[in-house]
Amino acid sequence: RIESTQDQVALDDVDLAAVIFKSWYNCSHYIEGKNIDFASELEQEGQLLVRGEAEYLAQVFQNLFENSIKFVPMEGFIQVLVRQKGSQAWVGVQDNGPGIPAAEQQRIFERFYRVKKDKKKVKGTGLGLAICKNIIKAFGGSIWVESPVPGSDSGCIVWFSLHKTEL
Repeated sequence: RIESTQDQVALDDVDLAAVIFKSWYNCSHYIEGKNIDFASELEQEGQLLVRGEAEYLAQVFQNLFENSIKFVPMEGFIQVLVRQKGSQAWVGVQDNGPGIPAAEQQRIFERFYRVKKDKKKVKGTGLGLAICKNIIKAFGGSIWVESPVPGSDSGCIVWFSLHKTEL
């Protein structure tokens, strides 16, 4: 749907924290038996407004959260990072999973691509990150991955940029 209406997406001011916590709540049923700690650097609604569309932005977070839930160990953590860079907000979903091999990082945003070492262990279609890429692109932003997490030998942060709304 986002690809067919890319020129017609009506951008609005979106409360980033509200979308984060609603999306996490919507994904909580995927946790099943894992002990996952969740944190966000935005703790209260109204802290940061970004240009986007709430429903599509929620889809981005839900796809990223579902991926993280699939890959984190039984004692996992997922957190949302926020960096303000001039007129942009950089938002990252970080986890303590195994990470993404450097050789595959450029391909993970392609449709149907799945990391080779995980294809048999983890279910999925390989569409989630491609959908995220199209949505963020429609918002005028970029998406990229950082793995391993700086200072670690594992984990992953999927970053994306959005335009901030000045309060």
